[in-house]
Amino acid sequence: MPAIARGDCGTATLPDQFDDCYDNALAETINGLYKAEAIHRRGPWRSFEAVEFATPTWVDWFSNRRLREPIGNIPPDEAEERFYAMLGVQKRAA
Repeated sequence: MPAIARGDCGTATLPDQFDDCYDNALAETINGLYKAEAIHRRGPWRSFEAVEFATPTWVDWFSNRRLREPIGNIPPDEAEERFYAMLGVQKRAA
């Protein structure tokens, strides 16, 4: 199949692909944060297994417990609880 140029990014992909250059930029940003906050700040590491064990802890902190300024310097879990409380709806189990 011939490649099709994507307008905004100037990248070329096959017609059946749905990615763009912004996907890679987001991934690189998260990787950089992970390296700065978890790897370099807490290193040196004694083993690869220690890094593997620390990674889920950092992901949990980053996704669920980190304070976020755009939502009032509260963790996302607390913001979600407040949102559902405001709606008067109980949060369903996943």
